[in-house]
Amino acid sequence: MTELKPIETRRCGVDGCARPYLCKGYCRLHWERQHNTGTTADPEGPRGPKNPSWKGEGATYSSVHARMCRTPRPAACETCGRKGVRFEWALRGEVDRSTCLRSPEGYSYSTNPADYANLCKPCHNALDLSRDECRRGHPLAGDNLYIQPSNGKKFCRECQRQRRAARWRREKAARFEHGEGMAVAS
Repeated sequence: MTELKPIETRRCGVDGCARPYLCKGYCRLHWERQHNTGTTADPEGPRGPKNPSWKGEGATYSSVHARMCRTPRPAACETCGRKGVRFEWALRGEVDRSTCLRSPEGYSYSTNPADYANLCKPCHNALDLSRDECRRGHPLAGDNLYIQPSNGKKFCRECQRQRRAARWRREKAARFEHGEGMAVAS
């Protein structure tokens, strides 16, 4: 009886690709790229200011957030030096808030990556608690300040009042839409 030899697995013909062969000398990824674009090269477009969708100083909060998420992180927290924990990018405390942009949600942000610090979660929370105004610019002092007894977090009473009013308007509109707010004619 003859011994069966294993069939050699064919691989993609593109240098550096170890994916299995699909057809015409390529794996699925490279065959689709060749078929759709005429080349097997990576479709990496221009980054930064050379990209046509780059907004520079007019970038939105979400686009700045996405940029910062792609930025390589240092190995340790910039405040306490802790390593191996979850890090977050935080707007530095010394940044002048009057020069910052505001998102529709009320968050202050800067388009300059140097204005952000890589902080661990406890240091980021401490930085937020040290601020003297809320994210919408209301002062966190006097009657407008509420400190939660369980964890010491600061809350803005004016923002809470605005959230309650907006929720009441949404609920009223929903009741009216379902016919609950309409007078019934007899």
